Amino acid sequence: MKQGIKQIFDVLDIDSNTIHLGHPLILSAKDRSDAYNFILDKFKSNLNGYVANKLSHAARLELIKSFFSSIPVYYMSNIPFSKKLLAKLTAIIRKFWWTGVRDENSSKGLSLRAWADIGTPKQDGELGIRNLQATNHRLILSAAWRLAKEPDSQLALILKSKYHPDTSVWIAKTNVPKSAFWTAILKVKPLLTAASFYQLLEGNISIWSSPWFAGWKTIYDNLIIQPQPFNYPAMVKDLRLPNKKMECSSSKYSFYSKCCSYYYPHSNY
Repeated sequence: MKQGIKQIFDVLDIDSNTIHLGHPLILSAKDRSDAYNFILDKFKSNLNGYVANKLSHAARLELIKSFFSSIPVYYMSNIPFSKKLLAKLTAIIRKFWWTGVRDENSSKGLSLRAWADIGTPKQDGELGIRNLQATNHRLILSAAWRLAKEPDSQLALILKSKYHPDTSVWIAKTNVPKSAFWTAILKVKPLLTAASFYQLLEGNISIWSSPWFAGWKTIYDNLIIQPQPFNYPAMVKDLRLPNKKMECSSSKYSFYSKCCSYYYPHSNY
């Protein structure tokens, strides 16, 4: 089959060193971020281009913020790096800030402040050096939010057709073979779900697979099965009764209701 495909498409074989748009195409199942060790080499090679020992702390800070903290961002937006790799990258930045020494075997410099404090934002009185682990997590969470917010985007539709064709990203199954990127999305999805809710304007979202009110995850458990040929509503707007508006007792959620007790009888809504 492989040879037949190669006769139709003039493509080359790929191996563990194949790169596409800067990203490795084949990742180790044991440690997927191991394929990104080349970022360490980028850090070290660029340090050799600077007379680090002769730079002031102000110059080192600008170099760290404009260059070294920016190198991994493109790669971290697609895959969660291991704590080990992030620790190595942070160690290089930390050592460069405190000592400016390029030699790995040089003696350890004197650290006058905890590194966690130095990474605090400028508005809080510190230097604002980027926390790589927090940045990694934030970028993946941002990607997950875009998938939920723009379900008709090309990327969202591709992932939907492969991983959750019959439901939304909010309740996509996790027990399926998945890519490194989709694995990263699933890891941050609980946090995204906990921090998200819909502001109902037109009611054109699914009752059954979207976080449209606080108890949406348990709505199936409270559903009263109706005799045929009863048609259950699909969208929140289908719950609306003309000229009647009902506000949720919770401060965050408001929605139109068509006798919610039919579908969620034990709630206060």
